[in-house]
Amino acid sequence: MIGGFVIEGSENMEVLIQGVGQELIGSPNLDATNTLSDPSIFLVNSAGEFIADNDNWQSDKSAEKLQAMGDSGSYQLSDGSSSAALLETLAPGSYTVLLLGVENREGISLIEIYQVPTDEESTSKLINISTRGDVKTGDNIMIGGFVIEGTANKRVLIQGVGQELIGSPNLDATNTLSNPSIFLVNSSGEFIADNDNWQDDDATTKSQAMIDAGSYFLADGSTSAALLENLTPGSYTVLLLGVDSKEGIALVEVYELD
Repeated sequence: MIGGFVIEGSENMEVLIQGVGQELIGSPNLDATNTLSDPSIFLVNSAGEFIADNDNWQSDKSAEKLQAMGDSGSYQLSDGSSSAALLETLAPGSYTVLLLGVENREGISLIEIYQVPTDEESTSKLINISTRGDVKTGDNIMIGGFVIEGTANKRVLIQGVGQELIGSPNLDATNTLSNPSIFLVNSSGEFIADNDNWQDDDATTKSQAMIDAGSYFLADGSTSAALLENLTPGSYTVLLLGVDSKEGIALVEVYELD
């Protein structure tokens, strides 16, 4: 699994990155049985240069601080777990997280990125998060999640990308999902919106302007799915699956636009 995120602003930011496997068992909204028993994570920058890696979070250089974060109950960190975690202070820019199983193990897992709270207000923020993985059917569709913090609504672009990954830098894949669709729900599981092909979305006119800007995986005639939504603060879940139960590698990503 390949995750990506972007830090925008002028100040460094401390982030928590997690690779979670067996802790998903029984987890609300993310329950899974065929979980990855021992995930490991590798962090690289936009040039592909290695920054850090971790197999078990209790072996990280910041294990003591991670322990306190786990004790707060806000993060999926528990004594004796095999989850991987990194606590890193990063400069603004784009980053990639590679998640794989130790000794080539396979299974369902989760990549998470959190901006670690500070006492002072930062000029930097997370504006994009994405995950590329193998989308199957049933319990093995791709599930993405994001949180909008604060008191003001945010305009976000949510995408489900398949064939546009072919030849893409850092995300190249051949066995791509030919026709992805996405469904957006809130923290209560209530339906908000869905889309199969981005050109059928109500916000197509605005999306077209984004395409012309060349900053997003949207192209005329593509089968990518996209939603442009104005959302209140809270937690949201994106379900990405193939139309007609198709399978393949796909990318789910969320951009903050405001």
